[in-house]
Amino acid sequence: MLSERDTTDQKPSTRERFEATQKLQSDLRMHPLGIAYLRNILANVKAEIQEKRKLSEKLLDRLECTIGYCDNALMLSCRPLTRSEGHDETGGASQPSTAQNSVAQREFAIRLLDRQLEALDLFDEWAKENGLRELDAQVRSLALPDEGATDKILRYETHLDRQLYRAMDQLERLQRRRGGERVPPPVNVNWGGHGVFAKQSH
Repeated sequence: MLSERDTTDQKPSTRERFEATQKLQSDLRMHPLGIAYLRNILANVKAEIQEKRKLSEKLLDRLECTIGYCDNALMLSCRPLTRSEGHDETGGASQPSTAQNSVAQREFAIRLLDRQLEALDLFDEWAKENGLRELDAQVRSLALPDEGATDKILRYETHLDRQLYRAMDQLERLQRRRGGERVPPPVNVNWGGHGVFAKQSH
């Protein structure tokens, strides 16, 4: 949608781009494939922080493109980790306190990554259950006949019900006759425009 608007006079605003990207990232959590993709990226980020004690710009960009607009705290904790440990922002040697802060920063980022991974497990269970419900609903909808066939079935059922009640009435009259009971002839009532009349059948 944003690409189509870029070719017109109506350029999307920064807020529209942010909201569209945030929705796309949120939608990744609604499908098992998207959840697996997110889980893989988060696991790679966590492994790189633990093994190399820093995070590459490439992996940080991938993290921002997939989940960054939905978890600002995670991005804020990961961005400082792209700087090499042992050097401050000006390129000089870091102080011990800076090294301690770097360790705390890594631990905090890993905790946030673990929290996201746990949340993805819950999203995965929900997405799979929702997928099964949607599949069951589709199967049930396919099992139902279309509207025309349904109307025809209802007409047939109504016709069969009338024939059944007529046969039951005739059977009851025959049983009463055989029992010696005097049974009056049936009365057919016509509700037409000429009024009500009774017709006796012999």
